[in-house]
Amino acid sequence: MHLQEGRNGKERRKPLNVSITEWRSNKGRQNLLWNLRDYLSLESAALMQRISANK
Repeated sequence: MHLQEGRNGKERRKPLNVSITEWRSNKGRQNLLWNLRDYLSLESAALMQRISANK
């Protein structure tokens, strides 16, 4: 069952680097969404800082 190991997300990946089988599994989709959420919140925080610095 070595396929199962890749699925339960032991290694965290970059947001968009996800295989088809991972996407089909709920866990893989969840990891992708969490990674995207973290990335977007970091990006928006940086953007807000840049905007307030320009005022």
